[in-house]
Amino acid sequence: MTRDEGWRADLAFLLGEVRRLHYDPYRAYSSQAFDAYVRELHEEVPILTDAQVVLGVMRLMQFLGDGHSLVDGWDSPEFGDVSLDLYLFEEGLFVTAAAPEHADLVGTQVVSIGEHEVYEVMTVLEPFISRDNDMWLKLIAPHLIRKPHLLHALGLIPEPDRLLLTLQNAKGEVRGVQVACAGAIPFPFPEDWPTVPERAGDPPLYLRDDGPYWFKHLYEEKTVYVQHRSVSSKEDESFEQFCERLFRLTNQEDVAKLVLDLRRNGGGNTLLLEPLIKGLMRSEKINRRGHLFVIIGRNTFSAAMNETTWLEQFTEATFVGEPTGSSPNFVGETVHVTLPYSKLKVSISDLYWQTSWPSDQRTWMAPLIYTPPTFAAYRENRDTALETILAY
Repeated sequence: MTRDEGWRADLAFLLGEVRRLHYDPYRAYSSQAFDAYVRELHEEVPILTDAQVVLGVMRLMQFLGDGHSLVDGWDSPEFGDVSLDLYLFEEGLFVTAAAPEHADLVGTQVVSIGEHEVYEVMTVLEPFISRDNDMWLKLIAPHLIRKPHLLHALGLIPEPDRLLLTLQNAKGEVRGVQVACAGAIPFPFPEDWPTVPERAGDPPLYLRDDGPYWFKHLYEEKTVYVQHRSVSSKEDESFEQFCERLFRLTNQEDVAKLVLDLRRNGGGNTLLLEPLIKGLMRSEKINRRGHLFVIIGRNTFSAAMNETTWLEQFTEATFVGEPTGSSPNFVGETVHVTLPYSKLKVSISDLYWQTSWPSDQRTWMAPLIYTPPTFAAYRENRDTALETILAY
């Protein structure tokens, strides 16, 4: 089988799997438009590089109109990353961590990529990012910007193995740098990577990585802060046991507020959420306006979106942060499929979650109190969302 035959076989296989598995493959685009794009990509395979074909598949998955249907096979060395972590704050795109050899770049703002401004690059990337709403663009685009092969395939940078960046430091000094592709980058990042804020400092609670769920009693503030990062269950303490311990504390101690932080929760198993939702509903002390707060953001997604929607429906929670990365009703779940020739991995959504009313057409859930992430606060180890709640 030739290279062109292989990619075309992959496209035919993917089209069949999408029709077989996806909950509603033509909800965003008509079947005619979808099939026409597949035919166009099929015809163009001989004149496209492999990276450009992958971009075509990403565009095809984006046609499905949901954030769970996507290309997720980024473990190939051909599509490696530069050893930087990037995050989009209100002020712009910043380098928040880097490999030791790039320590001097940490904390700088990305002014341009190649000869293009950051938002111009994000606009070019937009058609290739599967999503439920545009908050997901803010989350995913910085990850794609770290992939020189993709940016080169889009004509944004001249070389496929290095990223050309113009950076500005805190003093306003601007310089150009080249960062070579480092292959597959593990996540979480290695412990020796310099970060901003420094790991050696005292990070705000939301940046602490103490597992999928944990809480801290802030005695002076009469507040319990709960971080729920993954809708999962640990072997040493199930999520149900965790909820029992949490509500035992709130019932017995002098607690005036409970803060549930979902801003870094990308989902998991929705069926595990019942003990938390019912526990909050039953709590006469906590389930009152001004006493129960939920922090949400661009990474609040999938099962965490179901959690957010149920909290809105069945509790007196006040929502703080930025809009969620998904909608109250969405197509979700992930069926993993590997294309036989290229071994490219994709995910296809096969289930509709109607957690809200059928007529709820919101693309996201917006907070009552808007506290977007800023680099100024991040650099100073501050959490403006929690600060706002404690002062409420």
